[in-house]
Amino acid sequence: MGNIEYEGKNYDFNWLSIAILLIGAPLIALGIFFSHDWVWLHEISSKITIWILNLLSGAENYVYFNDYRPTQPWIIHLPGTPSDIHFETLCTGIHAVAIFVGAIICIPHSLDKDTSKDIWKRKIIAMVVTSLVFYVVNIFRMVLQLYLYQRGADWDSVHYPISAASSFIAVACVLIMHKYVPEFIMSLIWIGDELKAIINNRKSNPEEDLYEIPSEISQGKEKEQRKEKKQENLSNKAEND
Repeated sequence: MGNIEYEGKNYDFNWLSIAILLIGAPLIALGIFFSHDWVWLHEISSKITIWILNLLSGAENYVYFNDYRPTQPWIIHLPGTPSDIHFETLCTGIHAVAIFVGAIICIPHSLDKDTSKDIWKRKIIAMVVTSLVFYVVNIFRMVLQLYLYQRGADWDSVHYPISAASSFIAVACVLIMHKYVPEFIMSLIWIGDELKAIINNRKSNPEEDLYEIPSEISQGKEKEQRKEKKQENLSNKAEND
């Protein structure tokens, strides 16, 4: 396996740990997101958002509870707007947090024991920091959207573009994750190096091509051919007699 040196440490992995990352990370993220309805986080996030919005704008917006939608009971009321805003799980940013938590948990550990000795401590720090960054940025994203909506902007025209623009924070969180757990980027480089080595090996050794007939199959065909030739010889002998 290839060894990568970075900042005085050695990073080496195996394909099992890579498979755990590629399969485990999405499963953990989905498990976190669909574990429950996150209504308690709806309440916290919506109230923090409105508190900041009122603090900055001097308005008297408020959040109220209505359980006719059990999964979206918290509603934001902005006086002077065409309609109230139903707070949903995606508004909390938990989906982004879940993706990064799943990825960080499943990041491969280097085979070098000195490199990976404190990796769980670094992983926990990375999860806490990235989650806080995502949550804070998401709160201010909602504050900006609601502020513009209250000032007369169409909801769709501010909601989707600002949500898309705020996705830049994912890049920042990748950099934060790299600061504490460089194994993530190193494992991606390792995958690239290993695949490149496999391709180069195939090119330099064409006899080992993936489509080469296994030896046991080849031997079976040869045996069958000898049997057919023997039968043909017996038939020819019988005709000559």
